[in-house]
Amino acid sequence: MISTIKSQAQELFAELNRVDWPKKEKVVRYTWSVVILSVIVGLFLWGADLGIARLLKPITTH
Repeated sequence: MISTIKSQAQELFAELNRVDWPKKEKVVRYTWSVVILSVIVGLFLWGADLGIARLLKPITTH
């Protein structure tokens, strides 16, 4: 059993050495892109929710 775990660990590290890891600058740029896009989508959904709530308020209150 220990030999199996050791073999799998060796294969894992060998595979990790073959991975083409992105540069730090690219990771930072993509992270900021995701943050900015998330804020934009969040603001859009907040505005849509607010607008729909205002449209439905006369219908739902009696």
